[in-house]
Amino acid sequence: MDILVIMPFGEHQYVRDEAIASTDFDIIYHEIIAKAVSETGNIAVRADEIIGAGDVTTQLMDRIVSSPVMIADLSMPNGNVYFELGVRQAVSNHRTIIMALEGTILPFNVRNRRVLFYQAGDAVERAESATRLARWIEQVAATAYASPVQLHLKALGLAADPDDAESFERDLRGKIDRATTLEQLNAVWSWAKAVPAPPPFALLELADKFARLKAWKTAASIARVARDARPGDYEIHRLLGWYLRNDGEEGYEEAEASFREALRLNGGDLEALGMLGGLLKRQGRYTEAAECYAKGVGEAPDNLYLRVAHAGMLLMSGPSANGQALALYAKLAEDCGDEDAVSDEWANAVAGEAEFVLGNNARALERYRTAHRLANSPTVLASPADQLRQFASVGFRASEALDLAAQLDQWSSEIAVRSGTAAGPASGVSGTRSELPVIIHLSDPHFGYKVIDGKNVDMHRFRDGDYSTTLEAHMLDEFVSRNRPFTFDPGRLFVVISGDIVYRGVEEEFQEALSFCTAMADKLRIPRERFVFCPGNHDVSWADAQIARGRRFDNYLNFLLQFYGETLFRTLYPLVTWDFRVGTPRPEPHEIIGMHRFGGQGISFVSLNSCVYETDQNHYGLSAANR
Repeated sequence: MDILVIMPFGEHQYVRDEAIASTDFDIIYHEIIAKAVSETGNIAVRADEIIGAGDVTTQLMDRIVSSPVMIADLSMPNGNVYFELGVRQAVSNHRTIIMALEGTILPFNVRNRRVLFYQAGDAVERAESATRLARWIEQVAATAYASPVQLHLKALGLAADPDDAESFERDLRGKIDRATTLEQLNAVWSWAKAVPAPPPFALLELADKFARLKAWKTAASIARVARDARPGDYEIHRLLGWYLRNDGEEGYEEAEASFREALRLNGGDLEALGMLGGLLKRQGRYTEAAECYAKGVGEAPDNLYLRVAHAGMLLMSGPSANGQALALYAKLAEDCGDEDAVSDEWANAVAGEAEFVLGNNARALERYRTAHRLANSPTVLASPADQLRQFASVGFRASEALDLAAQLDQWSSEIAVRSGTAAGPASGVSGTRSELPVIIHLSDPHFGYKVIDGKNVDMHRFRDGDYSTTLEAHMLDEFVSRNRPFTFDPGRLFVVISGDIVYRGVEEEFQEALSFCTAMADKLRIPRERFVFCPGNHDVSWADAQIARGRRFDNYLNFLLQFYGETLFRTLYPLVTWDFRVGTPRPEPHEIIGMHRFGGQGISFVSLNSCVYETDQNHYGLSAANR
């Protein structure tokens, strides 16, 4: 590790013991300090040796805050050195060694600290001093340390006390939330790692923020600390492997060990299986990768990502596995259906790869074109483009594969421009928290009114006024505005509205709900197939039920039809065959089931109709009658 050294430079004359003393601090640095640091296997860095673009003062401050060990030479009254030591004591709990020439009179507020007084009169004394300093460095590194300023602030309740786990974790999470730049995150990590046992789950949040900025090495360092705190947590082992995998080839061996440990702890961890398969693929170990993906398919036979990855690795393993690979691709093409009926971008991308392998180039291009139209994340086509290049690398239809990959690269760039995103890790199984699906869950919005004492009383509650705003404006503030707290890629977002969308189940209330949902789809850039609705008892129209009981779901179904459109509605609600004419048979309540499948992102939604047993007893139904 680097050990920061703050001290005077060059030769200085100064008053000591009422006499003029002269000291060459460059000799002190090279023959004592740098030599001692080197003997302990570390690297000494003096302020004038900090190299890098940018402001030198800022870089020095970063080192003062974050250096695991700092050495301060106070042999002469140098203002810069005392200032830098003061900053260190005030903001950092990392270890600090104070040293001074024998006979130095130190100020009273430093005098009571442990100080290494050294001699430097000749080469022998300097060698002995270097040996003593080396021992100090080793001892300091092995013992607990707390800044006197930090101790005083904790005593006053002005700084978080690591012994109070709850308050310390709250303080750490607050710092993580506020940090947005790499410099800020590094400062938080420097502060946290000075604590003997920082909270592991808060550390994972910090590691995730580093990962979003592609600082994989630091993310891995943080994940190691979390792993050591919770060695039996398979998710931490998986995350560590992911960071190491992305850091480059030097991390592959440790990444593989981390993935395998995650699988030892939880053999059904599909994400770890997918990531391990991807790592083996990167190393050209196609047969082992195929075996890994095959295990994943065994655990989740409907997972499109694992199925297509398995087929791809078999194809790349060699001629002996080609027959099995082609059979798997043929089944994938069949299961993914027609592009006009499939509303999932990942399913279309998988079908595109399958059609290409089967030799149906025109069909492959159309499926990829549909994925391009549906996608909100460039990863949807960046991943297949990488796979096509892999095919070319092993000689499988190389020229055609590269031409098609170039087309997908162009479309992927277009998606990035229109969505304001950049291509992330090429994996259909989410690799880190920053790639997991994000579910916006709304419940009981109750668009509509209730008549009380002859007056319409708004039951929705989110309205413009002195103390409120519309639900639409609130959602835009959360996800779209310049100062929004949430900055998710729209390609990760799903909206679930569960129960009591409206209050009385009448048409004008559903029109208000339709206006809200349409605005959310357009302004949050979320495709309509990613909206999931589930009816509640207030969504049943009891006014229509009194005319004909079978009509009580008409307004709800019309709302779904208007929001999704005919084709998408029929795809998502395959049991509903009603033609929406007045005199034709309505669906049975138990047939109003929505099925939303997003195989590429490893998530599905099934919306059941809990109003199956409702009667016309003022919305309360059999459950209330039996209660």
